[in-house]
Amino acid sequence: TRRGESIDFKGVHDALLMEEGAKKNDRRAAKAALGPRMQEVAESLSRGGFAVCDNFIPLELVRQARREMAALVPHFEASEIWVGKDAAAGAQIQVPDVRGDRVLWMCGAHQTPSRGDVAMFDSAGEQPKTRGMVAPCSTKIKSKLSQGGSARVSS
Repeated sequence: TRRGESIDFKGVHDALLMEEGAKKNDRRAAKAALGPRMQEVAESLSRGGFAVCDNFIPLELVRQARREMAALVPHFEASEIWVGKDAAAGAQIQVPDVRGDRVLWMCGAHQTPSRGDVAMFDSAGEQPKTRGMVAPCSTKIKSKLSQGGSARVSS
């Protein structure tokens, strides 16, 4: 894009997410419509280091993600650092001057390119039942969220 111009992705997202039952020609046309826009993005990045993309993510999807994230905010915890000589002798402590962020551990399927489509799981928490979903590892947090509205994030 040139200064002040943007690349409009309106309609592309919906077309790319067409149901499997959609006509093959419609899906092919949707993918073809994406090509020129991606070329514009590449040229803009090459020329100026950034690209402005209007309607890249549909507004309702953004709103849904914000609602889901807002439901998770109260469950974040202060981060900790490890202090000690080795794994056997030490402790996790909170030191805001060193690490002042907050974390929420999430569990779910993590795809690894080196292993193809094999799902890798963190054993620290309960895994979501639906493939591709992520959810807080803590069953307490999941229980609270399900009572006051589900917060699930697609990976």
